Amino acid sequence: MPLLALLMFAASATNSQSCSNIDRLSSLPEDSTIIFGEVHGSQESPQFVAEAVCMLSVNHNVLLAIELPDEEQGRVGRYLTSSASRKERLATLLRGPIWQSEIQDGRSSKGMIKLLDRIRELRDEGRSIEVVTLDVPWDTSRQVNRDEHMAQRFMAALIAHPDATPIVQIGNYHARVRPKDERGASESFAERLESAGHSVAVLRSSQSGGKVWVCRPPAPCGIYDWPSVDPQWKWRIEYDMSPKDGFHGIYYIGEMTPSQPAREITP
Repeated sequence: MPLLALLMFAASATNSQSCSNIDRLSSLPEDSTIIFGEVHGSQESPQFVAEAVCMLSVNHNVLLAIELPDEEQGRVGRYLTSSASRKERLATLLRGPIWQSEIQDGRSSKGMIKLLDRIRELRDEGRSIEVVTLDVPWDTSRQVNRDEHMAQRFMAALIAHPDATPIVQIGNYHARVRPKDERGASESFAERLESAGHSVAVLRSSQSGGKVWVCRPPAPCGIYDWPSVDPQWKWRIEYDMSPKDGFHGIYYIGEMTPSQPAREITP
């Protein structure tokens, strides 16, 4: 093996050792947007996505899209790049409307902060990772088509980062891909990407029970039990080209633990 190739192989091996291994991640198609559908409010889903980014960014540029309002883009960017202390960066980030809202639906959780911390850590190692926030501004979320907004924003990010491997973390409802004759006029985020000619690989989370922080109107948002679906695996992907129940596959996260609102963090 030539020396340069040997050095590159050694560097890749060293970088990959910092990642938690996800079994069968390599089974996902390289030419598709990888969409991780989730139940908001667990620690495990953001952690899984973070480690998928870790593994993929060893040899690829990565574009990570998350279901936070687009008005948070600047604050998220500063959190990832600022030389200020973590306490200062966190205080600035948490001033955003979604982090301080009375409605805490799991998207603005401690787990999401840990995801951003992990991305910053990887970037500091020299990984090429860009993060884009997708959703509508927090105070307009009930007045506009969120899926359309998020799809348009994501496709603009794809144009801006044509060489990146795209990964999306988003709620299961927005991630599903139904047969075209069942969609009507109300397409999900993933369906809109597909209709625009983009290939998608959509996975839903599966767990062995546990608890999550979630909103269940008319009950208040809080910690609730979540049923066990697939108890046998953890940190594994099962992928099938043919959609089943709206998804091409499953990512297994094991037992879920709740992720409380990030505003409760003491810097």
